[in-house]
Amino acid sequence: VAAVLDYVRKNAKKLRVDSSKLSIIGHSLGGFTALRATAQIDDLNCVVGIAAHNFESDAIMTDERRQGYDAYINQLFMLQNLSSERFFAETADNKEAFDTRNLAPRLSGKSVLLIVGSEDTAVSPEIQSRLVEVYKKNPEINLTAEVIPGDHSFSGTRIRLQRLVIDWVDNNCR
Repeated sequence: VAAVLDYVRKNAKKLRVDSSKLSIIGHSLGGFTALRATAQIDDLNCVVGIAAHNFESDAIMTDERRQGYDAYINQLFMLQNLSSERFFAETADNKEAFDTRNLAPRLSGKSVLLIVGSEDTAVSPEIQSRLVEVYKKNPEINLTAEVIPGDHSFSGTRIRLQRLVIDWVDNNCR
């Protein structure tokens, strides 16, 4: 993420962007990454986490969910040498660092939009609500949290999702 932002900043004129008003948006593991990057990059002030995964949720994983993760992770051929065993070992070893609830102090002064689908079984509304509960305790976070109809991919509500994100970014990130 930092490398992409550096590229955009260095090429802002050519890309016709205002590098002082960059926002980052991520979905699922990308939402986790977007939240972490925003917490780590001081001049990045606006983030959207769409069905943002939080590794804290792995602690409440059922056997059925674990089997689903195993099948999904083990078919990610583009991530060479990644297995579900390695994935879960790394997340267990980095439990505190990978829990996005712990990012709240570093998100002070930043705008955060969290969106989850009401029927999402990968990142449930319950997972988002635990994150929101912690972020709400920090009054310095400009937090908006939404639960809208949809599954993890927002299959039937993508236009609604797009409008929500665009309107929120227009109102909170300029």
